[in-house]
Amino acid sequence: MSDLEAIDAYLNGLLPPPDRAAFEARLKVDPALAEELAFYLQAKQVAREAALAER
Repeated sequence: MSDLEAIDAYLNGLLPPPDRAAFEARLKVDPALAEELAFYLQAKQVAREAALAER
């Protein structure tokens, strides 16, 4: 599973508890993964705001 797939599964609650715990542990020690997660969250927020602005 790629980092992006793991992030998506994590945010959508699709990771089994052991995988979720491993992902969260990795977030604490892998700044690149934490940065990718932050970017993903920011992109989702921008997309959400753009969709609301179009209404």
